[in-house]
Amino acid sequence: MVSGTLQPIDEAKSVMLSLIPYVLFLGIAMGLFLSWIYARKISKPILKISDATVKMQRMEPDARSGIHTDDELGQLSKNLDALYESLLKNINSLRDEMDKANRMERSKTEMMQSASHELKTPIAALSGMLEGMLDNVGVYKNRDRYLGECKKQVEKLTSLVGEILSASKADTCEDELSWEDVAIDELVDRALTDYAVSASEKQLHVMKELPRIVVTTDRSMLFRIITNLLSNAVRYTPRNGDVRIILSKECLLIENQCAPIPGEEFQKLFEPFYTRSYNRDKAESGTGLGLYIVKRNLERLSMKYKLEQTGRGLKFSICL
Repeated sequence: MVSGTLQPIDEAKSVMLSLIPYVLFLGIAMGLFLSWIYARKISKPILKISDATVKMQRMEPDARSGIHTDDELGQLSKNLDALYESLLKNINSLRDEMDKANRMERSKTEMMQSASHELKTPIAALSGMLEGMLDNVGVYKNRDRYLGECKKQVEKLTSLVGEILSASKADTCEDELSWEDVAIDELVDRALTDYAVSASEKQLHVMKELPRIVVTTDRSMLFRIITNLLSNAVRYTPRNGDVRIILSKECLLIENQCAPIPGEEFQKLFEPFYTRSYNRDKAESGTGLGLYIVKRNLERLSMKYKLEQTGRGLKFSICL
C-alpha cells in the first residue's frame, strides 16, 4: 500500500487552469502570425504573376514575372514568361510581314502609276500616226515612211514592257534564288563583251582589274545587276571618257566619268522611271528602271551597295 496526499496535484491543477487563457491567447497570436507570413509568401508571387499578365495584356515588351523558384509557382512563372516571349516573336514576325506586304503594295502601285505614265506617250504617238494614215491627211499620206515609224514605236513599247516586267519580277520576288559558286571576273568579262561595240563607238577608255574571285550567289541575278551597271556606265559616259572596273575580295567597283549631279537629283536615281535626260527617246535617255532593278535584286541577294559621286563621276560599289 502506498499512501500520499493529493494537495500538490490540486495546486498544480489550479495553476494550469489559471494559465490556460494566456496559453490560448499566445497560441492564437502565434498561429495568426505564422499564417500571415505564409500568406505573404504565397500571395506575393501570385500578385507578381497577376501584375505581369496585366502588362502582357497591354503588350509591354518588358512584361515578365521574374519568379525563379523551384516550386509550382516558379514553374508557372517560367512557362508564362516563355509563352509571352514566343507570342512577342510571332507578333513581331507578323508585323514585319505586314510591313513588307505594305511596302510591296505601295511599290506595285507606284510602279503601275509610273508605267502607265511612261506607256502613254509612245501609245499616243503611235495612235496619232495611225489615225493620220487612216484619214490620209498631211504628211501621213506617205504611209510607207510612217509605217516604219510605227514599227519603231512598237519596238520601244516592247522594250519598255520588258523592262517593266523585269522590275515587277524584282519587286514580287517570284523566282527562287539558285545559290552556286560564281566567278565574278567571268561575269564581268561576259557583260563587257555585250557592250564592247558601244564602248568602241564612243571611244571609251575601259580600265579593268579583274583577279579571280569566286563567291556563292545567284549567277543569273548577279549577271543582270552587272549588265545594268555597265549599260549605264557606257550610256552616260561622254565620248573619250573613262570607265573603271575594279574587283577585289571585298567589293566590285564600277566607276564612270560623267558630269556632277545635283543633290536632289542624285537622291532620285534609284526611283523607277526617273531619268536625268528630258529626251523622250528611250534609246537615248534609258527607261529609268536600270538602277531600280539593280537595287531590288541586290536587296534580294542581301548584298550591300553604295552609289557615290567622285571628283570625276559616279562610283557604284557592291560588297561581296
